[in-house]
Amino acid sequence: MQPERYQQACTLLNSIVDNLYERSTERAYGMTPKPGIIKTAAGPAPIDTIEEPATAHNILSSPGRYSKAYGLVTALGNSRFNTNGAEWQQRRDLTQPLYVDAARRDRRERIEDVYHQHIANIQPTAEKQPGEAFLQASLSVFLEALGCDQGVDELVPLFDQLRRTQRQLQFLSWIPAPSHEIEASWSASQEILQSLARIMLEHPTLQRLKTQLEADGKSIGHFSAVEEFLMNMFAGVETNYSTLLWCLEMLGRHPAIQTRIYDEVMTAAETPLLDAFIKETMRCYPSIPFVVRRVDETTELDGMTLQQGRVILISIIGVHRHSDYWDRPLDFDPERSEFLEDRYDRQAFIPFITGQRMCGGAKLARMELHAGLKALVQHFEITSSGGRLELDYALAMRPVPATRPRLNVR
Repeated sequence: MQPERYQQACTLLNSIVDNLYERSTERAYGMTPKPGIIKTAAGPAPIDTIEEPATAHNILSSPGRYSKAYGLVTALGNSRFNTNGAEWQQRRDLTQPLYVDAARRDRRERIEDVYHQHIANIQPTAEKQPGEAFLQASLSVFLEALGCDQGVDELVPLFDQLRRTQRQLQFLSWIPAPSHEIEASWSASQEILQSLARIMLEHPTLQRLKTQLEADGKSIGHFSAVEEFLMNMFAGVETNYSTLLWCLEMLGRHPAIQTRIYDEVMTAAETPLLDAFIKETMRCYPSIPFVVRRVDETTELDGMTLQQGRVILISIIGVHRHSDYWDRPLDFDPERSEFLEDRYDRQAFIPFITGQRMCGGAKLARMELHAGLKALVQHFEITSSGGRLELDYALAMRPVPATRPRLNVR
């Protein structure tokens, strides 16, 4: 994809997320956003947009009626994250026991050690920055969950390639696209898969995992262990990485809370303030800002008629900022009482989605976020000059600060 065209892709996708924030703001101020319309950089896009928590819960809890729809992103292969029905169940069973085992309580210390090791090695004035440490740590935990102890250094560069290609594929799914652009993005996807296949063959534990996945998945039509691993890796690592970047940014913008969190993790066995801070960051800046579903049978739902074949967009941003469920929903409140007092409605807080298709690694992710933030504040004081905060979306949403937060060794 040519640079100008790629920039159009960035602008269009970011504008979709920006519009979801605008819609939630309008609703909080008593205005009713126009139903069925998402404003994008390319103009209005007709798509049913769900922001009511109860309605979103009903849809996400009914995968038999509302199937996942990933468009051209399937060029990167089929996996538990983009298949439906019986095939999804088969694919889920390949890896879910590993994620459950990795999130055992007695694994917490090991996860903290991994994050401590990578974050302690950050050199604020050198090349190794927090983002790199977050990515390496999360990737290390992911690989260990799958029984692998090699490949981190080789796999890290794939993330930028993967993110770029996913953005292109998402963009081409939203607009009428010429065939040569689709073919080029498809070729880029195949190159990533080929690179990953080579990496897996070079490392014994990754090769062993590939062999095991192939054996366990032989009953699944057109199964590829490389494709399954790739999308598990992206889903399991990119979302944690993005959330940790948002937490880093918000810590720098709230120095008083940062000090209290530091005191808490250094002196207390329980960390309610740290936990509330992480939840509030995920509420305001969900790494997955929306999900898309296809209506498999015409349905009446909460006064709406959803026609078969229609694509609907569930705004996680809208659910998380709904004024019927949150006090001051537009404010970032690191001491939000709903979290500190554990009195929030679970339907209105779905950073890991909900229902049968919710994130299978949610428990492990929560352990990682806690370990990452704990290690960060133990080792560094974070300062930020503030300024406008932009977002960068490509399946997952990352922050683009006006200036990079500065880390000072404690």
